[in-house]
Amino acid sequence: MRKLLLIALCILLLPLPAYAMGQDVFANGQYVDRGMGEFNDYYGAPVLHIPALATARALGVPAYADGSWVTIGGKSVDALEIGGYYNDAHTDIYMPFIWFTDSLGWRAEGDTIPHDLVTAVNILLPGQSSTKQIIKSNAHFKLNGETIQFDTDVLNVNGYLYVPLRAFFEKAGAEVGFPKVKFYTEFNHVVVLKGNSLLDFRPGRGVYGIRVGNDGGYFSDKNYPFIKDNRTYVPFRLCSQLLGAKVDWDASTQTASVVGDFERFNLPSNTVHTDMNDPYMMGMGYYTPVFGL
Repeated sequence: MRKLLLIALCILLLPLPAYAMGQDVFANGQYVDRGMGEFNDYYGAPVLHIPALATARALGVPAYADGSWVTIGGKSVDALEIGGYYNDAHTDIYMPFIWFTDSLGWRAEGDTIPHDLVTAVNILLPGQSSTKQIIKSNAHFKLNGETIQFDTDVLNVNGYLYVPLRAFFEKAGAEVGFPKVKFYTEFNHVVVLKGNSLLDFRPGRGVYGIRVGNDGGYFSDKNYPFIKDNRTYVPFRLCSQLLGAKVDWDASTQTASVVGDFERFNLPSNTVHTDMNDPYMMGMGYYTPVFGL
């Protein structure tokens, strides 16, 4: 009995693997990529690791890597020495964000990005304030010549119109669902079905999954869905164009006109094609069974 207790105690004392939780990284409101909050041996604590090159370039800061050495804004560091690591494609190197705050004075605003059940961080340069502004819009809408109205406010986000998700897609004849899945934690995400195609995304994230027949993958866009006052909003022009529609804007009447047949979603030119049989949802960072629909 004592031997069994001793074995059990040894098992409990074994070090557990570092728990990694993804975070959406924005650069002054522009979606960059997924970051990782994980333990860093150099700093001896869990810290956020960001894609250094992509984030810097999105902020307009010169950045390049030469082996393990990374130079950003005139500052150089051996990224591997401070716990950095290359991504699988070897196109960017993930570095602890604390190095950017200590060495370059960058800072993070966590509350400036609308999100729900999604951890997001908005990175700003010294003296820079968030440029993301959300205001009510008085825009009018026409769908194939017919005036349409929504049951809640339309929003203007830095010059882009956002409309309520369910109301917009159902007017276009699509079916909207909100499945829940588990991967580390439980996420809310939206699936929109139209014909033999579907669009899958999470509020607060600028990465979309898309499938048309047996083809598909994922793509990113700076305009991402978000939740406000318990309603999910989507970028009007992007979603209309994904449905193959033509969008016109009449500034004199503040009217957005959409013309199309809305038969199905269309793969955008920046789609990263992936294996449709892969249950790990096409590089979006979480498992979902919805692509088996």
